[in-house]
Amino acid sequence: MIALLVPVLAFVAVSTAQDPPRCCIDKEFEAYLDEAGSFVSAQDKEFHPLKGYTTVAYDYYAKKMALRVHNTFENGTEIAGTLIFDYENKLEYAIYNRKCTIHKYPLQMREPCIPDNATYEGKLTMGYGAHVLQLNTWKYIQPKTHFPVKLSVSVDGCVPVVESIYMTGSKSKSEIVYIISNFHAGIKNRKRFTIPNSCHGVNVKETTLVG
Repeated sequence: MIALLVPVLAFVAVSTAQDPPRCCIDKEFEAYLDEAGSFVSAQDKEFHPLKGYTTVAYDYYAKKMALRVHNTFENGTEIAGTLIFDYENKLEYAIYNRKCTIHKYPLQMREPCIPDNATYEGKLTMGYGAHVLQLNTWKYIQPKTHFPVKLSVSVDGCVPVVESIYMTGSKSKSEIVYIISNFHAGIKNRKRFTIPNSCHGVNVKETTLVG
């Protein structure tokens, strides 16, 4: 997935003397992610805005995640495709324009629980009056990387609402902010994890992960 760099969202966090208990998101869920920000181009070393949206299906039991991605670049160019991550076999399948590429993917699947080493950033409030949504915000390093992640989850139910991740590599820098909606536990259509026929017989390439 392409990552972006955006200004920090203007939420107000209030620290408390005692951290709330670390919670766990459902081990199977689907959600809709709005994305906004920018990335550094390796060609001109400049930041470029990018926006998009993604639908995600996450199955921790099967160690698989499927993404349907749609991104729009500053020149109006749009790309859409499907990414399937098979964490058990450490592979990423990318399908664009019915063409499949397969890369080795060494990162482990993200755990559904807030990690023990996460730092509590405080409580956020979204909305107003009777329609307030209270969130707890945590910051931690994604395992096996040096990428900092900031995640805000609902106080009631541990539902993810806002997430940002910052990535740096030898030739690139990027940050992406997700606004998460339409979250529901369980997987409606398990065919989203099925590897398409266009991927059969395709040679596996080395990973293109940054960092």
